[in-house]
Amino acid sequence: MAFCPLCGKQLPANGICSCGKKLDEQGNIVDAVQQAAAPMQQAVQQAPQQVQAQPAPQPQPQPQQAPQQQVPPAPKPQPQPKPQPVFTAQQLADMKTRLGISAGAIAAVAFLVAYFSGYFALIAIVGAVVIFDNNEWLKKNVVKALVLLLCFSLINAVLYLIPDLLGIIYDAAYIGNVALGFVSKTRQVFNVLNDIIVLCKEVLFILLAFCALKMKTIRIGFIDNLIDKAFAQGK
Repeated sequence: MAFCPLCGKQLPANGICSCGKKLDEQGNIVDAVQQAAAPMQQAVQQAPQQVQAQPAPQPQPQPQQAPQQQVPPAPKPQPQPKPQPVFTAQQLADMKTRLGISAGAIAAVAFLVAYFSGYFALIAIVGAVVIFDNNEWLKKNVVKALVLLLCFSLINAVLYLIPDLLGIIYDAAYIGNVALGFVSKTRQVFNVLNDIIVLCKEVLFILLAFCALKMKTIRIGFIDNLIDKAFAQGK
């Protein structure tokens, strides 16, 4: 049995006295608490050295973003001309009015009446077709003949109005013994313009009449668009 040389108490089996002292293998007195804490202190002292020994992580290079390509604006859709209706021989034969006459023949008559006869007969044809017939193509063409006749009448009215005004000025100047030679020349210019308009009217109505016999037409921008819009709103 062994006894602690400091306090004289009997040492337990592990050799550590209750006073915290123990005997090592050589018989020396050792502080058991400090001996047990020595490995932990050594580990704590080595930990900062290991942390300092590790190299700091280098920043990873960020991938370069590809330059954004500018997308060109989408092109604006161009208005396409409306295709002309194409009819087969059987469809042409079937396109009869209630009078038994083909729609093309009545449309041709409407254009010729607009050229030769004037408003009274043309208005009678337009009224009969619009009220009693169901053929939309025929309705549009007879209305087109009436609208064209109105347009030419309006142009003629303007061209006749200006020479009349110039004539009044010329007569007033003649009374006052003032020579206005340019007035007579200007009236001659408007007379020539009026003759050109009349010639265009004759050619256009004759061409439209021949086209109507073949169930075709000559599109005149604002007039055809106006008629199409009017029929679309009337449905």
